[in-house]
Amino acid sequence: MRANAFSIIVAVISLVLVKSTHVHQAAFNSSVSETLQKQPLVYFQLSEPISFANLSSATLAQLSEFGVFSAQRYLAKLYLVQNKKRDAELFLAQFMPAWTAHDQKKFVQWLFDNELTNYLDALPDIATQTGLVKQVLSLQKGHEIRELPDFLVDRFSLSLPRYQQSNCIFNVVVLGEDLSSLNHAESLLKSFGENPEPFDGAYCFSKPTFLNAKAACGLDTQGFATCEFEPDVMRHLNKFDFAIVITKQGLANVKQKVMTLNKNSNYNVLIHELMHFQGFEDEYPFSKEKAIHRCSTPGLIAPNLFVGNAKDAPQGWHKSQSCRDGIYNSYRPSEKWTKLEYQAIELSDEYRQLWINAIIHTGSVSPLLSSK
Repeated sequence: MRANAFSIIVAVISLVLVKSTHVHQAAFNSSVSETLQKQPLVYFQLSEPISFANLSSATLAQLSEFGVFSAQRYLAKLYLVQNKKRDAELFLAQFMPAWTAHDQKKFVQWLFDNELTNYLDALPDIATQTGLVKQVLSLQKGHEIRELPDFLVDRFSLSLPRYQQSNCIFNVVVLGEDLSSLNHAESLLKSFGENPEPFDGAYCFSKPTFLNAKAACGLDTQGFATCEFEPDVMRHLNKFDFAIVITKQGLANVKQKVMTLNKNSNYNVLIHELMHFQGFEDEYPFSKEKAIHRCSTPGLIAPNLFVGNAKDAPQGWHKSQSCRDGIYNSYRPSEKWTKLEYQAIELSDEYRQLWINAIIHTGSVSPLLSSK
């Protein structure tokens, strides 16, 4: 009983001490902040660290003038986060050249990690580490580079990946047209890893790889993204079952076992497009051109789509909008909206099983691309 009481007393005392420490620290920061605003040189007499978040921009600017690097770095970041680009440029032009190579590199990495690389244009004439800045700038714009910045080599690849046998049914190479494409690819793959479909082990993805200006990507007449790859790229890609390319622009689509996504394509779009790899068709109205091509001959044209007359459709299937402008009507398994019609809809158990069945019955995989 005495032991329990003693433990309670110790816990209470500890709590009081912790709260007292926090109150003391807050009072210290507040008091010193007020003093520093009037007498910045007091900073060099402090025996305890001070939070720069408690200081005004004017005080930080004064400390920067006195050569306090941590204040310089903090204020530069503050200007950028507040979107004060001109203030940031003038400030960095004054102080950044004196920073060490390590500190300049860490600042560029911070810009990258916080998706502020659009400010890099101002740095080549400021930073002494211009090679690194130009490297990241080229990557950002999709221009050719010789090597990745060393802080990115664990996340992305510059060399086209070689096919490696895996425990997955399909191996997919993932490519990015520029820096933000690579970032987006990384985010998509993380989301997929947290919630794989239609089952874990169906698809394995390569590390996001920079295209390095070895493909010309643009838009077709309907606004879909399309890419023309150099021959050596095609040779590498044809060793994989499928390819995904994150492009700068263009609507998401799948052609010849190559999926193109844009930087707005989310997890739901990825799942929708992955289903196309196994031959699933869209369940929203086809374009008139596609309707002529896909809705003129009766039969089961996809795991989820029958074209023809109602009496010939699989039992329990329902009319769909796919062939609205075609010669024949189209029918699908579900009466409700599905992920093949609206991407944001959750994948149903029925369509997940259809997907699994399609994977099971997939035969040999044909080449991704053919030379033109």
